[in-house]
Amino acid sequence: FLMLMGAASSSRADEGADLWLWQDVTYWQDERTRLHVFFFEAFEEAGAPSILMASPRLKHRPLPWLEWGAGFSLLRLQNGGSVEGVFNQERPEFELNPLLNLGPHWRLHFRNRAELRWKEWQGEPRLRLRHRLQFTRDLSGLGPLQAVYFSNEWLIELDRGDWTENRWVPLGLSFRLTDKVGLDLFHMVRSFRQDDGWNHDHVAGVFLKLRL
Repeated sequence: FLMLMGAASSSRADEGADLWLWQDVTYWQDERTRLHVFFFEAFEEAGAPSILMASPRLKHRPLPWLEWGAGFSLLRLQNGGSVEGVFNQERPEFELNPLLNLGPHWRLHFRNRAELRWKEWQGEPRLRLRHRLQFTRDLSGLGPLQAVYFSNEWLIELDRGDWTENRWVPLGLSFRLTDKVGLDLFHMVRSFRQDDGWNHDHVAGVFLKLRL
């Protein structure tokens, strides 16, 4: 993980985050349905986070190979380093996710999410589509290390009519610390489109998962 942090800090771009902290707290769950809250903090450098997010979400699996979800995210965003660049965003979200087992050890998760984004509840909502393809290799039996995965997510802003961001995770590790606590460590290459073309940033990520 320290190696990932070093790579992130040595390749900082003008935008993007060097460190992402995710937390997911499951409050209720049965065989098909889960109620949870997702928290997100992004740091470009030491100091206050550039993104703060809290998102209550509901997931349901009507079929073994299909999951749907709904959520509502509240964000505090900061563009640049000025106080004037701070604003809030409200974001209802809907998703439909096929799930597939590829043999005894591999799994495929295809998340398809639509987000309606408002800035301070002003103006027309802006629709963004997010598609993420993730392959996971089960490693149960290797102690706390449970799985290794890699994924790619592409984000499309329909108001701009363009593919505006890509998030590639070449390596993610999932650990099971206790029956109710899990931890992921991952490295992400975040690419985002600007007027002068694509820019890239390296992100070190920590994902803490709790089940009450």
